Amino acid sequence: MVRKTKAEAEKTRTEILDAAETVFLEKGAASSSLEEIAREAGVTRGAVYWHFANKADIIDALIERTRFPQQDTIARIAEGDGEEAALALEAIEKACFDSLNLIIDDPQRRRVQTIVLLRMEALGDVLERRVAYNRTMRQTFTRAFEVAHAQTPLAGNWTPRLAAYAASTMIQGMVREWLEDPERFDLRTDGLSCLRSLFASFKGE
Repeated sequence: MVRKTKAEAEKTRTEILDAAETVFLEKGAASSSLEEIAREAGVTRGAVYWHFANKADIIDALIERTRFPQQDTIARIAEGDGEEAALALEAIEKACFDSLNLIIDDPQRRRVQTIVLLRMEALGDVLERRVAYNRTMRQTFTRAFEVAHAQTPLAGNWTPRLAAYAASTMIQGMVREWLEDPERFDLRTDGLSCLRSLFASFKGE
């Protein structure tokens, strides 16, 4: 009986998150209410509050369930662990390529990235969390480039900090532009070509 109750609770939680995706995409996070999410999910508002304290918690959960596995790769490189760390720059490049391909190929990740990049508006609580999260990710990304730089110095005037900033902002900028207007350019062809050129400049090619 306990196991069934846990399974039912998890099912309800998933339905709430699915509903939140739909509502946030349609109205934006700031303009949406927990009441609307509950109605879309076919549950009571109390059920929503049982799982999530507020919209910020829901958005965190949406992001967590579409977490990119490449984040773990970058973290391992930053710590100098695993096979990837032995050829750090190549592994970072592959992780960036794979992340871009995941956004292209996975509809749920596209929806969540659309919410995060285009539907957040001025939702203070969420934005504060996102700033802190992005700061941590940039620090990890920079440490990964430091590992790569220690193996083979980055070319030209590139430093690990600048390389991390260039790669992360290029990816986020291209994804944002593409989500706004998928007809503007081909993210797989043009986006990967831009990334390839950026990493070639890190290598002095």
